[in-house]
Amino acid sequence: VRGHDKMGHVSTICNDDVGKDEVNAICREQGYKMGTVADIRDYQPAGRRRKNQDSDLPPYGHTNLSCNSESAAVISECTMKKYGDSEVPCFNGQQLAVRCADEIWSFEVTHMIAQTRTVRGTHHVRGKVMCRVHAQKYGTHLDMKSQVRVGLVSRNEDGLEDIDVNMKFRKKMNIYVGKFKPTDEIKADDCFACIAYLPGTNLYAVGKRGPEDCPDSESHYAGWVADQLD
Repeated sequence: VRGHDKMGHVSTICNDDVGKDEVNAICREQGYKMGTVADIRDYQPAGRRRKNQDSDLPPYGHTNLSCNSESAAVISECTMKKYGDSEVPCFNGQQLAVRCADEIWSFEVTHMIAQTRTVRGTHHVRGKVMCRVHAQKYGTHLDMKSQVRVGLVSRNEDGLEDIDVNMKFRKKMNIYVGKFKPTDEIKADDCFACIAYLPGTNLYAVGKRGPEDCPDSESHYAGWVADQLD
């Protein structure tokens, strides 16, 4: 977050005492609904790898930003103290940075494709499943390889059955891909479901593929995710 005075000098704001109201005011002024405090290093050319970035940033101009819960204009509806008048120093890395978004959390399976075919001369089916997952917190994408897991199941009236396939994230395609070997336990018209979940939590999203009359029970999905916690 940078400010300009009447002379055109650029300065930064110290993040001391900055909370939810102050961040939301900054983000509303930029046209967003909400936001969260970010790490200033994420907005520097070298990112978090570089330890000393003093020379890249303007000096502190203000500190102790204070807004109310309805503020939407920092200059006219919030107060802050000139940094030169403050008795509390701010150090490098305390420059206020925010990440703005229109929603806190977004998690869904946006696409699911199941390609199956029967092995000639047998009743066995083999195939490939592809699932694309959208997962963002405050507008920032989650790390799909370390923070999100995906499982493949078939749906029936009694519940869900795991399909033995390793869903791997392909970064270049931004999609999870899993292949299952020839088996007589899977049919080409089975009711598939791709379940994306966050390990250690009960948060999940489901992508579905199959006929319109496929069983669809949220309790089955929630139970499956709960089993992954064990």
